[in-house]
Order: sequence, then C-alpha cells, then structure tokens
Amino acid sequence: MPRKARIDAPGAVQHIIIRGIERKAIFRDTADIDTFIKRFGKIITQTSTPCYAWVLMDNHAHLLLRTGQVPVSTLSGSRPSAEHHSVRCKQSRIERTKPG
Repeated sequence: MPRKARIDAPGAVQHIIIRGIERKAIFRDTADIDTFIKRFGKIITQTSTPCYAWVLMDNHAHLLLRTGQVPVSTLSGSRPSAEHHSVRCKQSRIERTKPG
C-alpha cells in the first residue's frame, strides 16, 4: 500500500526514513557514511534546511528536518539519486529509483 502524500508546508517538521532495497545495507563501510554525511550536509546547508536529529544504521537512516523555503520532497529527490547510485554500483545492483 503506498504511503500518504507528505505534508510539506514551510515550518513543518518531517521524520524522513531512508531504507535499503529489500532492507539490505545502504552503508557498507565508513566511506559510505562519510560520503552520505558530506552530501547531506552540503544539501541542508545550501537550502538552509534545519536538521534537528539524524541516525545512520547499516540498512536505514532517520532524519528529522524542518521544511524551509525548499520543500523536503525536493531535498529527498536530490539526495537519493546521487547516494543510492553510489551504493547500488558498489553492490552491483542497478535499479532506477526515479526517472531522469
């Protein structure tokens, strides 16, 4: 069953969950974690998106963000395409998660 659409109004607090394909690991080593943190930090800095908490585990991550001028859906669209591509290539599993 698909999830309901996210309420993405300015000022809304969002709990974002990122999961691996088939619940497999999305972070295989510290290099994956470092890459994610650098890219995520760059995105939230560029968009002035407040991040109140985050936790990274082998097969998923939780982010607590407040929607700012840029909708959270835009942020999640830019992060997975780069991050998941990197992880999928390392795992020899190529699947398109978004068109484009």
